[in-house]
Amino acid sequence: MMLGAKWESYREITKPLQPGPSASNTIPTAKVISRMPSGSALGIMGGTILLGVCLLFLRSLARPLNHDEHQFVTPAMLFLRDGLLPYRDYPFFHTPNLVFVYTALFSVTSHLLLAARCFNAGCAALLLTVIFAVAAWEFRHLGPRRWMIATGFFLVLALDRGFGFTAGRAWNHDLAVLAAVFAYLTFLSAAEGKRPFLWLAICGLLVGLAIGTRLSFAPLVAPFLLATLFLRIPGRNRFPGLSSYCAGLIVGLLPTLFLFQQAPSRFFFDNFTYNETVNWLYRQNTVPHEITFLNKLSFPFQELLKSPADLALVIGFIYFAFRPWVRRGWRRFGEDRAVTMLLLILPFLFLGSWAPNPSYRQYYYPFVPFLLLGNIYGMARERKFRVGRLMAAVIGVSLVLSICALPTYKVTLHPSKWPVFAAHDEGVEIRKFVPKGKILTLAPIFPLEGSLETYPEFASGPFAWRTAGCMTKSDRIRFGFVGPAELAALLEKEPPAGILTGTEHREFEQPLKAYALTHHYAPCKSQKHVALWLPAVLPEPGKEQPR
Repeated sequence: MMLGAKWESYREITKPLQPGPSASNTIPTAKVISRMPSGSALGIMGGTILLGVCLLFLRSLARPLNHDEHQFVTPAMLFLRDGLLPYRDYPFFHTPNLVFVYTALFSVTSHLLLAARCFNAGCAALLLTVIFAVAAWEFRHLGPRRWMIATGFFLVLALDRGFGFTAGRAWNHDLAVLAAVFAYLTFLSAAEGKRPFLWLAICGLLVGLAIGTRLSFAPLVAPFLLATLFLRIPGRNRFPGLSSYCAGLIVGLLPTLFLFQQAPSRFFFDNFTYNETVNWLYRQNTVPHEITFLNKLSFPFQELLKSPADLALVIGFIYFAFRPWVRRGWRRFGEDRAVTMLLLILPFLFLGSWAPNPSYRQYYYPFVPFLLLGNIYGMARERKFRVGRLMAAVIGVSLVLSICALPTYKVTLHPSKWPVFAAHDEGVEIRKFVPKGKILTLAPIFPLEGSLETYPEFASGPFAWRTAGCMTKSDRIRFGFVGPAELAALLEKEPPAGILTGTEHREFEQPLKAYALTHHYAPCKSQKHVALWLPAVLPEPGKEQPR
């Protein structure tokens, strides 16, 4: 499957065949009919795809708020409203592309979580579409059956456990995975396209976009660079191709490089030192068993065993893609660029997924679309294999797992309970009590949904706050961290107009509650465990509340 010279070929999937010089007028008509699915099959296929995309968006809108989402939504509002930049003005533990994407979205809507999740669900839906298109093209030799096979691969991804857990959240996975998959496809296009250097530049641009969205994709620079050097394009010099790839990579990394230039030491600390040292110390003090080498090494295999569908993808990749590739001989490794590139990419993808500590299952989600692509390319070359039986088995396992997970989505049919709307309503409600001023909270999405201000030092939600105690006082000052020891000094300059608690663990919020009690704040609005504390007299900037 190529995006270059063969991109136009995708249109020919549904394009009528043209009669040859010796063909009669009736033969092409029969061929055209044989190329197209029947009306009932077309209805089933279209309905399945539409249902899959709709369920993706519904699941995205209905799933509970995760505290990781604060650190992606909040920086965009700080940049949009106050011009504050990550690293330079507050701690930020990821590469910054989504900050600018969300800034553009938030400039046209006040429903922040809704916009962020819809964007990521859109990226996931586009990935599903790409998988469908690749499968439809690769199985074109099967005639109308390719449509149902492509729909089957669409369902395998849509029903995958890792995809279902990760896709559509306001995280930084969906855009990065989509960019990486497109980078892979554009590289394949360079081998057969009419403008290989242009496709290599686009490939580099997409790799840069993936890295600038999520740092764990940084190792992917290497496989594309190696492939550019050693999988030579016939009749082309490798060094201009390498230059094109590197130029595109630099362009894709421009937002990241700009913010690095603004605060080099803070950029390096937030993206590297924090996770390797500060967060490791915090985990060592709280959950030491999660960061042991044995647990880290076994984690991906434990997750694989929990998902029979993913296990089937791995076995299918080995049997259909890797086995024939080995049989052809190592000297002919460059003949099947699609599989060769996947075999280059997967080890580096594992390195990026394995590096963060501790491990979480969403870190290994990027493997799913690449393994699925390997199955598609491998099965398409097994002309005598009955693809339908294996597809039925994989889809059956995925359906069973999805049915078992249905209780976790019981609020899907109750839009009033969807967090994307509930969070906005909560923000609007807070604004009724606090029309202006800053809100002190470890869950900044709520006041931001009500167009209120928050403290930039808490832009990451609970993460910088809870780990500040693992740093020296000089490092906290140098890198803009605020812990319980610095809270009073921070709020003395600009006391909060309100304090929102009950959104995080009690131990994290205890210093906030202590400040509220000692400065004569009282809870005026309480719902379940969430409370909004207001001062007896609205504080003025620079003036401390009476004790």
